[in-house]
Amino acid sequence: MDNVTHATLGIIAALLTAPAPLRKKAALAGMIAASLPDADIFIFSTQDPLFGLQMHRHFTHSLVFIPVLAVLGVVIANGLRRLFRREAIWKGMWLPAFVAAATHGLCDTWTSYGTHLLWPFSERRESWDLISVIDPLFTLPVLVCAIMAWWKGRLKPAVLGVAWAVFYLGLCAVQAQRARDAVRDWAREHGHGPRRLTVKPSFANIIVWRGLYVHDGMCQVVCVRAGITGGTTILDTASAPLLDPDHPSGPLAGLPQDSLQMRDARRFQHFSDGWMGAHPERPNVIGDFRYATRPDKISPLWGIEIDPANPDKHVKLAFFRDVTDRGFGDLWRMISGGK
Repeated sequence: MDNVTHATLGIIAALLTAPAPLRKKAALAGMIAASLPDADIFIFSTQDPLFGLQMHRHFTHSLVFIPVLAVLGVVIANGLRRLFRREAIWKGMWLPAFVAAATHGLCDTWTSYGTHLLWPFSERRESWDLISVIDPLFTLPVLVCAIMAWWKGRLKPAVLGVAWAVFYLGLCAVQAQRARDAVRDWAREHGHGPRRLTVKPSFANIIVWRGLYVHDGMCQVVCVRAGITGGTTILDTASAPLLDPDHPSGPLAGLPQDSLQMRDARRFQHFSDGWMGAHPERPNVIGDFRYATRPDKISPLWGIEIDPANPDKHVKLAFFRDVTDRGFGDLWRMISGGK
């Protein structure tokens, strides 16, 4: 999730586990420890664009890395204290920092991007598809509770923040199941035997969901509006063939199997969890169909650009974010039920 949410949950976790006299001080260490995993954005390669993409939410987000994050959180917090000529505090700080650090990987697992939570024992990217990476309805109430708890050094606001987080995630799970049922029903009505069916929340809400399933080698997209008080509605559908580097077609056709770009395509297939297909409007671009500029369209949010003339050069990353007023307006109409 976003950095504000991670820092907020780290503050609350530290406040709830620190000894009473150290709550305010431990909150700083908790905030730092819970934010540190995203420093992996500085792990990248200027020669290999996919390297940074693969390393995000990798080992720094794993369970085995939590003790390292806790130590760094306490050390950095004490470094800041010394900078402002305050005494360093070590005793009683480790458990709050540890618990705060543990919230980061778990929190990211709630989203759809995928997190190497069990590294190095598994290369699987864990994703529960419950909540968008940014969701103000989740974050803002928890942030208010965290600020109140830190300012006063009291537990009640922190407990309220946890209660809201648990309630909202429960609501997310209910909404996801409603959307999943709607997609499954739509598939059956159209004579499809859906495989790998999944649903993912659209940006910053849990009303409009992007459903995907595989049928006859095609990625079928079904956009669902799951109203809080009403039923579910299918807003639109789209489809496109999935690509398989072992049976190259589309942008991959003609690439030698042992070429660098074909190896990059296999890496991207793993990163996209197999939801890889050709961009419908850009002939040499392969996209990750899990995410799109709009939840009702097949056009991917990002992808890789194949250069058939240079098969032994790394692929390029391509991004297609729609951050215009029209893009947000279309999404808002879907959420609100407008036309």
